[in-house]
Amino acid sequence: MDSKDLEIIKILNSNGRMPFTTIAKKVKLSINGVKKRIKNLEEEGVIKGYSCELSFGILGEETGLARIKVSSTIESLKEVVDTIGNHKLIFTVGMGIGNKIIAVFTFKTSSEVIELENWLKSVSHVDMVEIYLLMSRPIEGKPKMAPVDYRIISELRSNGRMPLQALSELTQISTRTLKKRIDKLTNAGIIYFSALLSPGSSEELIIFTVFCTLKLKANKIDFFQNAMELFSENLWVGWIVVEKPVVILSFFAPSIKAIRNIEEELKQSFSDIESTDTITGGEGFHFQDWRVNHIVEMAKKYRSSG
Repeated sequence: MDSKDLEIIKILNSNGRMPFTTIAKKVKLSINGVKKRIKNLEEEGVIKGYSCELSFGILGEETGLARIKVSSTIESLKEVVDTIGNHKLIFTVGMGIGNKIIAVFTFKTSSEVIELENWLKSVSHVDMVEIYLLMSRPIEGKPKMAPVDYRIISELRSNGRMPLQALSELTQISTRTLKKRIDKLTNAGIIYFSALLSPGSSEELIIFTVFCTLKLKANKIDFFQNAMELFSENLWVGWIVVEKPVVILSFFAPSIKAIRNIEEELKQSFSDIESTDTITGGEGFHFQDWRVNHIVEMAKKYRSSG
């Protein structure tokens, strides 16, 4: 895996439906070269598929992250991951070295967060749970979706790169109407297309997450924006924690040595950092949460109404 693979991964992570021709122009490779690289990434399990999702906040939800420590006596960490992923609020779970787990969830009320935290603590072999509520992007106005949009999203969830003709056959909607609706929803920021990534499944691409605790007077938003710019080549995703002086950054790296170099550069570049804690490696797994059920139910309603 090289820098071109990483470029392709980042492009598909931000727009999983981007045409091969556009990707090829961006990374300066032939179309066949891009297709071959993507196929290899899929076969290695780095890319597990492509999905269409409602943008966070569209249903009035907020986002949170749970950092979980599992007992070293557990025989199968994956069993704990599957148990946690089955909770209705959780949609992504990542395993890390040292029996550490990161779970990302959505919620509408504080009571749901309390219920989730208590439930996680009750899961067998879970020793520690720490909850972080994450800053969400502002949603301007009330999103407007037609019933047919839920049908489209429901079908695209299983394959975000599905050709319009195939989608038309499934939905009995013309390709012209499909393109119009998809473009409208995307441009309005109501939906997004993303590759379902599991970087830890490849030995040549390690994901690691750094929990940066900042000094009390530090500006979290400025720190976040500056870190995103400084580490644009390696940074995968980041979050600003609402109620704590913490910013969470997830990076791609080709080796443990590269991880240590990024950690050191992070500390040297920002005097606002009080301390850091890193969770390294492991696969990522995607689950169906309550938002998926909402989309499916709305799609069924559309079908039944014709």
